[in-house]
Amino acid sequence: MTSTWSPRQRWKYDVFLSFRGEDTHETFICHLYRALTARGIITFLDDESLERGSTIGPSLSTAIEDSRSALVVFSENFASSSWCLDELSKILQCREERGQIIYPIFYQVDPSDVRKQRGSFQLRTVEVREHEEVYGNKDKLKEWTDALREVSRIAGWDSSTYDQIMIRFQLQTLIEGDRCLHLFVLNEDDGKLIEEIVMDTLTSLRDTYTSSSVDKGFIGMDSRIDDLLHNCICQQFGGVRIIGIHGMRGIGKTTLARAIYDGLAHGFGRSCFLLNVREKSEKDGLVSLQEKLLSRILRTKVDIEDEYAGAAMIERRLCELKVLVVIDDVDHFNQLDKLAGSRDWFGPGSRIIVTTPDIHLLRGHDVDATYKATGLTDGEAIQLLSLKAFKKSFPPEDYLESCHHILGYAQGRGFPWLLWF
Repeated sequence: MTSTWSPRQRWKYDVFLSFRGEDTHETFICHLYRALTARGIITFLDDESLERGSTIGPSLSTAIEDSRSALVVFSENFASSSWCLDELSKILQCREERGQIIYPIFYQVDPSDVRKQRGSFQLRTVEVREHEEVYGNKDKLKEWTDALREVSRIAGWDSSTYDQIMIRFQLQTLIEGDRCLHLFVLNEDDGKLIEEIVMDTLTSLRDTYTSSSVDKGFIGMDSRIDDLLHNCICQQFGGVRIIGIHGMRGIGKTTLARAIYDGLAHGFGRSCFLLNVREKSEKDGLVSLQEKLLSRILRTKVDIEDEYAGAAMIERRLCELKVLVVIDDVDHFNQLDKLAGSRDWFGPGSRIIVTTPDIHLLRGHDVDATYKATGLTDGEAIQLLSLKAFKKSFPPEDYLESCHHILGYAQGRGFPWLLWF
């Protein structure tokens, strides 16, 4: 699937939990939800006490749309629920239209059974036909089949890889006065799985928390984004592309790169924004940047001996992965050489974006395309000034000449002795 750019948006929830209640609600999901919320991850958990029909309702559909990511827990009876299958279809729709991130969790099921729809994931055509007759949708079987197949191909977690110590769930009863509280002791392997899910979810959401506030209505941003996407990034091209954004300091290279990154990241399984490379390499060395790049992409802590070992590790560990990487404010060839030395370091479809004030550095690295960041046009500058001064896109006619004088002064063309406001 080709990545599409979409502007940043505000999300009500960090995570939407999709699961089959009778399989996991009182066990795995209960502990996963608590672990997510304990780390400050705003998580939507469907109220299982509500009466369910055969299709998801408007409120649940809205909750999915308002969630930055979705954790889909495939369990033994997941595919027997038309509700779960419709929920899965809606999540995929939001991935296409809103850039939602999806992570599957294969809980005590074989991922290949989900992908090939074997065993309990073989959709029963009789039930599908009954559903189609009631709700009038004759394409349900294909919709659900495609949804199961597509989500099962996304990198996620398989509980079978956490089976070194088998401790079954035990139900304990604690009596406190007249109340009976049921506490579930967590399977040790599930505990390891949940810990990894929570940490990886935190990592994937970190860009949402820390990215600069690039307003989707930023003056002049849309035209520059379109130019970069169509002439430089070329999303339809399947190979690896390294793109350079150059221009004088303070012109907006980082802001433009951040806007592109925020809009494209959802279409890549792994992504990383290395901010202020020049400053951080001088302060902490290139090894710290290499460790950050690998840790963010691989979603695990990485220790590197020296920058040469780090370069070799990047090449070896990322060469099969489709990644989006921004290397911001580069001022020395060695920085690029040790962070993105060659296209062969990254998997097919990867995009590496470099910002620098030095176009010669980009040419020396043989990048695929360069883009010169420029200042605002006169029309854009007038619009920005008017928004700041008058809170609207165009100044009142009586003030238009004065606005042009101000812009002229800002551009070094002198300043009139008297401006009447």
